[in-house]
Order: sequence, then C-alpha cells, then structure tokens
Amino acid sequence: MGLTAVCVPGLFLMNILLYCGHAQDIWLSVDPDRSAFFTGESVTFTCSVRTGEETGWYYLFSRDGYFFNNKIYQKMRTRSVILALSGQYQCFATHTDQRAVLESNKVSITVSGE
Repeated sequence: MGLTAVCVPGLFLMNILLYCGHAQDIWLSVDPDRSAFFTGESVTFTCSVRTGEETGWYYLFSRDGYFFNNKIYQKMRTRSVILALSGQYQCFATHTDQRAVLESNKVSITVSGE
C-alpha cells in the first residue's frame, strides 16, 4: 500500500507535465508593457511559443478563466479597451503534431476611465 500511495501521485504529476507542458515553453506578453490602461487605448497580447516549432500552432486566449479567440494567430489586439476588459489573461497553445497543451503565465490588466 505504501508503494501505491507514492506511485499514484507521481503518475498524476507526470500526466500533467505531458499534457499541459511547461510554462517556460510559452509566454504571454502585453504591448505596451504595463498593467494599467485607460478606456480607448490599444492593447496587444502576444503568445510566444519557444519549442523550436515555428508553424502549426493553434492559440486560445482566456480572461478570468473564460476562453475566447481560438485561432492560428499568436497576437490578439484590442483597438479600444473598455472597463469590462480588466482582468487576468492567459494563453494556451497546441501544435498540430502534438497532444500537449502549453499553458502560459498569467498577465493582469486594469482598465480605468479617462
């Protein structure tokens, strides 16, 4: 029984690493590089994958845990932010040749009135 208790969590952790990838393989950045914005400003989120594969990636962005913007482009631009776009953003990427899903760091932005 003692061996089972040690092995099962180890297998679970191994599956997480295989299917979720490592955070350093993918990075979410914001341009301009700051966390506070005023309504009407433009913001660009870029999801950068650092695994050697340059093509064949699909990206998914989320805000506060809600997924949106599933596409092949690694950039998401908002030309005119509004108050409702405040929150914590993250991106995910998967490659056409792999089953793994890479999960990025989280980036928070706050939008306030002019």
